[in-house]
Amino acid sequence: MTYKNEILETMLEYYETYTDKKATKAQYHVLREYNNTKRSGFELFAITDVPFESGVQDFVRAVELAEITELALCNHSTGLMATLQGFIGSGWRVVGNIELETEILKESGLRMKRQ
Repeated sequence: MTYKNEILETMLEYYETYTDKKATKAQYHVLREYNNTKRSGFELFAITDVPFESGVQDFVRAVELAEITELALCNHSTGLMATLQGFIGSGWRVVGNIELETEILKESGLRMKRQ
């Protein structure tokens, strides 16, 4: 079953309806990751593109405001450690490894939960 988040669905509808309103950089990034998660058919919110280090805290806060309590951090860039530290510093913990797979796509990463 593909992941769905009612708060993010409402945000997407809002920004599509009110085109004069702009999402913050962090909100836009979370919405982009949400769309990618849905398009990929993953069952868990997946982060495949991490923000720059300067935007990590805002990104983590935007994830938390969407009431996401579990996610897959599936990135292999040099920014991964800064993102991981940002989540851990905000009360998240790594609970194991995860592989998300559909017929056409496979991602591996860290499964994280908010404490």
